[in-house]
Parts: sequence; structure tokens; C-alpha cells
Amino acid sequence: KQWYQRRVRGPDQSYYTLGCVVFGIAGVVEMLAEPPHIYLLNHQHVRAPIVVELISSLTQTVVTVVIAHFSSSLLPFIIGMAVYSCLYIAVYWIMYTLKSRGNDDRITPPTQLEPISPHHISLTISFFVQTILKQVLTMGEEYVMTIFSVIS
Repeated sequence: KQWYQRRVRGPDQSYYTLGCVVFGIAGVVEMLAEPPHIYLLNHQHVRAPIVVELISSLTQTVVTVVIAHFSSSLLPFIIGMAVYSCLYIAVYWIMYTLKSRGNDDRITPPTQLEPISPHHISLTISFFVQTILKQVLTMGEEYVMTIFSVIS
């Protein structure tokens, strides 16, 4: 056997359910970073997403590699995903606090909703139709093969 074949074992699915749960929770947690993300982009802090992604991804990689050295299951990837998600939201909120210090336009819920104009409704419908058309044009053959069982 080669050296790498001795390290590789059969699939270990003992942490599969935990991995699915952590991945789902990470998605929800990362949504909490949307308000500072939008705020930072609206105030021309375009480097913020790059810095956040860099810090989070590098830390996730280091944590995964270090833990994978000691464990050959899904656990290192689960822990890496959890670390990534926590850092992602933490760094966004830290950058938001630092960049918005001294500004009066902090993130606050709207006090009253404005009515949507017919122009915006028309624009939204147009974007929706264009998205559907793009999806059909780029993935259309796969849909046809799946629906009509062209390849058997």
C-alpha cells in the first residue's frame, strides 16, 4: 500500500447528522451578518466583504487542517464550518461597529413603510422574468433530460 492509502479509511458517517445540523445552523447564523454587510456596502466600504471572507476562510482552513491531523472523520469539517460561521458574523459586526462609530445612520428598524411604486413593481417583475429566462437558457437541456427521461 502507498502511504496515502494507509491514511485513508472507509467512509465514517458517524457525524453525518451532526454535520447536516451544523451546516443548517451556520446558514441561519450567517444571515445575521446581512444587516452590517448591506450597511458597509452602502457606505462604500467595499473591502469589508473581502476582509471578512479572508479572515473567516483562512481560520476555517487552519482549524480544519489541524483537527484533521488528529481525526479522520467529518468532525474537523464540522468544527471548521462552525468556526467559519461564528467568525463571519463576528467580524462583520465588529467592522460595522468600528465603521459606523460617529455616524448617525446606524442600523435601525424602519419606523414606517413607504408604499411600493408601480415602477418598482414593474422593475421587480422584469428582474424575475429575466432570472427565469436565464435559468432556462443555461440549464434548459438538463431540465428537458430530467423531465422527459431522454437518456435511459
